[in-house]
Amino acid sequence: MDNKLSVGFAQFNVTDDIQQNIDFGKTEVDKLARREVDLIVLHEMWSSGFDYNILDEAADKTPEIIEELSTYSKNYNLTIIGSLPEKKEGKLYNTAISVGPAGDVINRYNKVHLFPPTKENEYFDAGDSVSIFKLKAFTVGVVICFDIRFPELIRKLACAGANLLVVCAQWPKVRLAQWHTLLKARAIENQMYVVAANCCGIQDGFESLGHSIIINPYGQTIYEAHEYEESVEALIDVKIAEHFKDQFDCLALRKPDAY
Repeated sequence: MDNKLSVGFAQFNVTDDIQQNIDFGKTEVDKLARREVDLIVLHEMWSSGFDYNILDEAADKTPEIIEELSTYSKNYNLTIIGSLPEKKEGKLYNTAISVGPAGDVINRYNKVHLFPPTKENEYFDAGDSVSIFKLKAFTVGVVICFDIRFPELIRKLACAGANLLVVCAQWPKVRLAQWHTLLKARAIENQMYVVAANCCGIQDGFESLGHSIIINPYGQTIYEAHEYEESVEALIDVKIAEHFKDQFDCLALRKPDAY
């Protein structure tokens, strides 16, 4: 089994032009795919951002986007994860969709914690569960943006076996310090890798900070993007996570009855 995984993220500015966002996202996916990465992570709501005036139109385009991503996944034998607005049974969700190497959707995560200051909870329905999937030697869990403030959610993924956390985000520039602290804490306390893709630029007065980041289980930064559009890939090694747990396994040493 291959212990190493080539992971990449595409960080870009989202506008109120849905087709422009889709075309740019596909271009970045194509760039990373040609670098032979195993996993590409796109940020939160990458086809539309949080412009609620175009949300319905963006959600209608999501099935088409999934189909196009499936073509890349099959052609390049890779997994693509990104958050999109998705309609399901009369409800609207902020969904992180994972498309696997065979071109099929291998995981759907509906954002559990919706962000009240941006009225996200007024436009979307909240999810109520998490799940994991295998990718080479890694077990992957996915969350979205505001979720990283809730350690119980990520701990549930870790207890289910996740050693790689993927985060799709549109995190604001004013909370850069919290972005770093929360992501590193989630990596350290769960002894897992974190790959977090964030939006950059300004949309409707909301300024995202960029700074997409890849963190190892020790909380060390493997790579961090700047505030401008950027596509990056890096190698991560499951043996590093396993070696850390061989020293002391925080999950195995937990005492929930005492908490």
